[in-house]
Amino acid sequence: MFTPNKLAISAVGASLLALGSVATFTESAAALNKRPVPVANTAGSDDAISLQDLLNQITLSGPGIDVENDQKPFDLFTNQSSGASENTLLFEIAGFAPENVFGIYKADNPSFRVPIFIGDNDQGDAASVFFLADNSVGVSTLAFPPEFPPVADPNFQIYEDFGNMFGYYLTNPLGETFFSEDRLNTNNAAQGLIFQGDDQTVLQAPGRQPGVFSDNEFIIAFEDKLVGGSESDFDYQDFVIIAESITPKSTPEPATLAGLGLFAGAMAVSRRRKNSRKS
Repeated sequence: MFTPNKLAISAVGASLLALGSVATFTESAAALNKRPVPVANTAGSDDAISLQDLLNQITLSGPGIDVENDQKPFDLFTNQSSGASENTLLFEIAGFAPENVFGIYKADNPSFRVPIFIGDNDQGDAASVFFLADNSVGVSTLAFPPEFPPVADPNFQIYEDFGNMFGYYLTNPLGETFFSEDRLNTNNAAQGLIFQGDDQTVLQAPGRQPGVFSDNEFIIAFEDKLVGGSESDFDYQDFVIIAESITPKSTPEPATLAGLGLFAGAMAVSRRRKNSRKS
C-alpha cells in the first residue's frame, strides 16, 4: 500500500492553498473593468473641449495623462490613509451639471450611496470623506467660490454601516445611476474612467497650488449618459474629480499563478510516484 511521504503531503496542502489563491485571483481579476475604451475628441475640436484638452490644461510638467492609453481597470477602492480621503471637483462640462449627483457606494450594496458633490457644487470645491472605526463614513463638503472665502457645508453627514470598500457613482436628473463597476451598468457600459498618478506629472487643480500627481491619487472621469446609447457622446468630461488617500481593491500578484505551476508540478510528481509503486 502506498503511504504518502511528507513531501507529498506538503505538496497536497500547498496545492490546495494555491487553488484557493487562484480562485481568489480569478474572481478578483474577473471583476476588474476591461480597458482601454475609446474617448471622443481626444485630438480636440473647434466646437467642444475634450477630456484630453482639459487634463492638458491642468498639466504643468512631466509625462502627462493620455486619456486612452493611461486608463486603469480599477473598479473598487478602499481608504489608504488613517485620516480622510480628499476629493476635488476638477470639471463638470455637462448639460446636466446643475442636477448631477456624484458620490461613493458600498461595494457589496450599490443601492447604499453616499453623495459627495451635488449639482450646485463648482469647479474647485472639495469634499472630505472620513472612514470611521465603527464602519460609518462622514462627509463634509467645502465650497470655494472664486469671489468669496471658503464656505463649509453646515450639514456634516454620517452614514452608518458603510464600511471602507467602495466604488464611485453618478446619478443624472433622468434618474439614471452609473457605477465605476462596469458590470453594474446597462450592457456593462464603461461609464467611468480611472487614471492613477505616476509620481512624475505635476498638476494644478482649480484654485490649488501645483503638486505632483502621486500614486495614491486618482482621477475619476464620468460620462453622464448611457455609453453606447443614442444620447451618449463618449467624452467622459461630464463629471471629473481627483481623489487622494485611496487605493484600488487588492488582487493577488501574477506570481500566484507561477506558484500554482510549482505546486501543480509537485502534485504531478506525487502521482507518478504513487502509480510507479502500484506497478
